[in-house]
Amino acid sequence: MISADIRVEGYSAHSWGNLLSLFAPGVLDRVDAPARRSDAAEQPGGPRPVGALLVLLDDEERPVVCLHTHHGRQPLPERAETTDAPALARRYRARRVFVIRQGALEEVAERLAARVGRGDDYLAQWLAVWQVLRDLSEAGLFRSWPHGGRRIPVPTAGAVQRALDLVLPDGSVFCGVLWEREEVWTAAVLRRRAGSVDLLAGPDLLARWTGPLGGDWRRDHRVILRAVDREVGPVHLGLFSEARTVRELLRRGEPGAWARATTVRDVVLSPAPPYVTLALGADAVRGVAAASSRLLGAMQWWEVVSPLLEEVRHRVEEASGLRAVLGFDPLVQLGQWLRAREGAGEHGQDDA
Repeated sequence: MISADIRVEGYSAHSWGNLLSLFAPGVLDRVDAPARRSDAAEQPGGPRPVGALLVLLDDEERPVVCLHTHHGRQPLPERAETTDAPALARRYRARRVFVIRQGALEEVAERLAARVGRGDDYLAQWLAVWQVLRDLSEAGLFRSWPHGGRRIPVPTAGAVQRALDLVLPDGSVFCGVLWEREEVWTAAVLRRRAGSVDLLAGPDLLARWTGPLGGDWRRDHRVILRAVDREVGPVHLGLFSEARTVRELLRRGEPGAWARATTVRDVVLSPAPPYVTLALGADAVRGVAAASSRLLGAMQWWEVVSPLLEEVRHRVEEASGLRAVLGFDPLVQLGQWLRAREGAGEHGQDDA
């Protein structure tokens, strides 16, 4: 699914950081932060939690190591505190907490050796890691907080392959470009060939293909599509918008938001394969249902209409494919994770 010889080119440090910041909040702040001069422990502080806390327990559940990814080694918590991860997060000002029993890492290595084959690609290996950690969590050897990810079923490599076949068929290209004012903020051109993603191209390479652009992204996207089609291959899905719009949409989670954005052309999806059209239809139905329930919820006839709209939404979502193939909606899960990282998660809420 991901080629061992994948080419990543056409990025500056700035445009690569911009791309990562869409999915990893705070990454640019961490890159710009001055390097620590010492490994000595620092007192956690600041207005917002940062990083992760790792607590290692011995065989009798006593803490023997406490490490903060931003502040180094920390004073050991009391034994009773290790069962209250939200309290640990507040005390040490951490976004996430991991409590691991001694021997768990060796168990991870042994189970991975039994599950991962020599020919498995990177994605299959990560899915195996995910499943092993889930198994150890259920066995009590590994605990994490927030733990909303436990509600997400671990897909098989075959399911991910089928989802990729739907999203990006073999021999096709995804092209996503985001602007800030009149300048390209970041871009990602993904090519899938011979069953694997073998190219990730950024805005510098894109500028070489297109030449100077006009500064109006709603017109420039056509120039970009023609250039990518000529230089890389046929575009299966194109996404074009302003960076702030997509950043907000990824985090908002409001029913109907994506459908409204495409209708008013705050987001241009061109070309848009059938599964995208169906997914937008499901989002539009979801938005109508949410708005109607707020406005008409007190009316008795709404109790009859609401289940019908919900059934239509589920049927359209099933037709869109990804939820049915993976067992969850990756865009919904991404939005919940981003909102938890940037807001609710800081206060101990788990909306995943």
